[in-house]
Amino acid sequence: MTETSPKANAVDLVTKYADIIKGKTILVTGVSPGGLGAFFLETIIKANPGLLILAGRNRSKGEEEAKKLSEINPDVELRLLDLDLASYASVRKAAEVVNAGPNIDVLVNNAALMAGPYRKTEDGNENQFQSNHLSHFLFTNLIIEKVLAVNGRVVNVSSDGCRYGRVRYYDYNFHDGESYHQWIAYGQSKTAQILFSAELARRLGKRGLLSLSIHPGSIWTNLGQSIKDDHEASLEALHAMDRQLGNEVGWRDFRFDSPMEAIATHVYASFDPDVKEHNGAFLRYCKPCPPEDMHVWTLGELEARKCWDLSEKLVGQKFEY
Repeated sequence: MTETSPKANAVDLVTKYADIIKGKTILVTGVSPGGLGAFFLETIIKANPGLLILAGRNRSKGEEEAKKLSEINPDVELRLLDLDLASYASVRKAAEVVNAGPNIDVLVNNAALMAGPYRKTEDGNENQFQSNHLSHFLFTNLIIEKVLAVNGRVVNVSSDGCRYGRVRYYDYNFHDGESYHQWIAYGQSKTAQILFSAELARRLGKRGLLSLSIHPGSIWTNLGQSIKDDHEASLEALHAMDRQLGNEVGWRDFRFDSPMEAIATHVYASFDPDVKEHNGAFLRYCKPCPPEDMHVWTLGELEARKCWDLSEKLVGQKFEY
């Protein structure tokens, strides 16, 4: 994929969309201080949204971020939502709380794990696949009526890391870890988020839902906790893998984005009025990615349906729209 230049800045976009953001109810998963979700909230709160719902596994980190947000703008209502994406029981409990509250204008499924050793969740799924995709799939579908009620948006934070792996329909658990590769597993989860977004748009776009997936900018956050001890070695390992797979990024210099560049596409996908013309799209640097710049396993109605069917099977519930 080819980068666009210059890159958008989230502060400028929030200024541009201030009238749209004002009064909105926005739910974001993954809001630990220093992460993309936190940077997103700290930026949009300046435009006076009506309610921000901070969903996360660690309540103390949620409280820490809420305190920081209150200092930025004490007039915006904040709520914490307990949500452990490694547990379907937690997801269902969180959905019950949301369904008893106000409608949701924007749902940003931002929380993620990256790389890490092989581990299964309590529900029996490879941890990255459940935490990044399956639990967001379940959570979104369980609260979707709250989003549909206001012709709202669902933004799934995927990644260019989708290039590392397609959805492994017959071996999504890596043969109980025997065939596990941390980056292929990450790629599978991010590919699934792109396919989920496209299929959600196909099924519910006619009811007013806008569903998008995005590649955020590249920034070193707590997402990389499992590999942060040796950045250089980790980056070189990724370059080596890209070269082996024949990906363009294996042969070019890598640079990190600033925080405001990194979350610009979060802001664009959440509030831009014209992006409605691209329902179901994968966005990169505030532009829809053309099909020729995407990987074949992230494209097509058949692939999206297959991913949806597998996701229903693994969460144990069908969603007929």
